[in-house]
Amino acid sequence: MMKLPVALEQQLQHEIQALEESTKMQYVTSIERMAIAKGLEQGLEQGLEQGLERGVLKGEQKTLRRLLERRFHALPHWAVERISQASEAELEQWLDNVLDATSIEAIFTELSTAH
Repeated sequence: MMKLPVALEQQLQHEIQALEESTKMQYVTSIERMAIAKGLEQGLEQGLEQGLERGVLKGEQKTLRRLLERRFHALPHWAVERISQASEAELEQWLDNVLDATSIEAIFTELSTAH
């Protein structure tokens, strides 16, 4: 890293301050711009990842509701509520249970033995 002599550093700070005041904009260094770009990129990646996870859950919830409605007709409120609050693992288990369960209640209590 290069260090300016004190007098030049003060002059640089004074000129940056004058530039900021004249343009009503804050000076952003190259390092700050790179950090901002990296932060935006990371935020976008996290948002996409979370969106995909939510999309998978919503898809599994929709599929389970559709299968249950097809098999047992109208769903009770408690079943809709459990599906909407379920984890991915629970949804996968309940989707497996649809094939063998004899009642809608059994979907949510029995463990599938097939695998």
